[in-house]
Amino acid sequence: MKRKKLAALGLAIVMAVGTVGTSGITVMAAEAQTAGTEAEKESQNAEAESQTHEDLSAPQQEEQQTQQPMVGEEQDQQPVTGEELQTQQPEKEEQQEVQQPEIESGQEAQQPGFEQNKEEKESMTEAEFVAMVQAEVDGLLADADEVIFGPLMYTEQSWKVYEAAKAEMLALRADPMKYYDPDGAQIYGIFERFVNAVNGLELIPEVVDKSELYELIALADQVVSQTEVYAPDYIQALKNVLATIDRNKIEAMTKAETAQAVVALKQLLQTPVVSESGVIKLIEESRQMLEQLKVSGLYADQDLAAIQTLLDEAQKAVDSANWNEAIEKLNMANQKMSEISMSAEKIKEALAGKVADKEYKDLYEDIKAHPENYDKNTTGFYVESYDQAKALSVSNETDVEKLYEALQQIEFAKSTVMKLEDSMKNFMEDMGKILESERKNVGKAGGFTKEDFDKMEALYNELKELLANPDTEKAVLQERVEALNNLLVTAERIEKEETVDPEQKPEQKPEQKPEQKPNKEEEKNEDKKKKSEAPKTGDPASIFGLGVMLIGSGIAGAVGLRKKSEDSEE
Repeated sequence: MKRKKLAALGLAIVMAVGTVGTSGITVMAAEAQTAGTEAEKESQNAEAESQTHEDLSAPQQEEQQTQQPMVGEEQDQQPVTGEELQTQQPEKEEQQEVQQPEIESGQEAQQPGFEQNKEEKESMTEAEFVAMVQAEVDGLLADADEVIFGPLMYTEQSWKVYEAAKAEMLALRADPMKYYDPDGAQIYGIFERFVNAVNGLELIPEVVDKSELYELIALADQVVSQTEVYAPDYIQALKNVLATIDRNKIEAMTKAETAQAVVALKQLLQTPVVSESGVIKLIEESRQMLEQLKVSGLYADQDLAAIQTLLDEAQKAVDSANWNEAIEKLNMANQKMSEISMSAEKIKEALAGKVADKEYKDLYEDIKAHPENYDKNTTGFYVESYDQAKALSVSNETDVEKLYEALQQIEFAKSTVMKLEDSMKNFMEDMGKILESERKNVGKAGGFTKEDFDKMEALYNELKELLANPDTEKAVLQERVEALNNLLVTAERIEKEETVDPEQKPEQKPEQKPEQKPNKEEEKNEDKKKKSEAPKTGDPASIFGLGVMLIGSGIAGAVGLRKKSEDSEE
């Protein structure tokens, strides 16, 4: 990312600092302003004015020359007579020779055009000086804003330097007079540091996405390992490209290096060269994939038949040693498999099959007739899923995604249904572990109060007795489970001392909740689970996976093959 440099400004300020006059700020003494031809002009003006100021005594002139004006103090500038100027000139020249090195080191502060006759130059008031400095500061800050992207774009160290320099600029703007000095070095130094800080900002190295490169490398490794499928020359070409990539330094690769490696691998992987035995093997693999699609029962018969025809034609081409035609038909078949869509009517048939399936139907009817025999938190989800599948199976719905989701949901819901006995058993096992773990902390900081712990333990023991009695009503068991579960959640804990990690809330309840109930929490998460569950054979994700498999097998895109004619001529 290119960024223009911030031009160094503020030179005019430094030169102008020496021109502040009658407001009380006089920076450059007369001795430092007279040199060369300027000295002669000063002498002529002084002689002309000496006629109207004869009352000026030599001591006063001498005092004026030697005394440095004070900042903020008004003075009357008195002319120097020609005779006195002649006698003082050698001293001025000597003084100029001594001061010359200083003038050279601060030459920005004494540019031509500012060493002019004091009577000819216009004085600058303090207010004008302040306004000029502030205008320069504002200009530099505005210029910087145009080229700076923001703190997140630069290295931490370079940004700290910039912030420090900017703080100096803001302080200068708030009180320019605080930084005033005769040669303007302080102000110029602040400007210079700010400009250097802006130009010194270092962009954070760009983060390059290497995910595609990693995927291509993995695919290339897979292809290289399939020597029975791909031609030796093709495998060697892939190995050569892989050898140019240092796998230990992939993260350090630049954007350009990464792009170059990606392009090189893509070019080879998109045009694989298969051997004759490889073509035969790939046709067999494609037939197996087609069978998976057929078994799923979710695809239109005509689509499956079209793929079957192409694979049959590919096999005929192999039988007649027409390898190029075989590859063409094989590519067409696999392209259709990668693009095939599920049929809404077929999914409705699958939903109807689930509803009519004896295992699904009997479970549904038993839950409706004897809900007390099941954990109610899981049976509700199954009943809802079953009813939805039944309704959609006879509906006019054509949304494939909605229909397929209903099919997945009823399968998942059935797997979550629990008998009450199993639910109780799980709950009691987990509750026993919780009580045993908490027993040693009872009455201590962070542990349960003895009163609440005793209540939980008593209810737990009561529930054990009820479970042991076959005559106990199941509704009573569920009521006791809910009571114990609620007590566990609401039981009071003793506050920990302040020295304890502040992130641990004193009254925080145990994280181990008896989810064995199969649980309200489980019911809440069921919807997420059903959507995140691995799709069944034949769903869109599986079909996409087929495409990936095909690429790995060398069938994606145009597939090259060594010409059979060349082999025949040999």
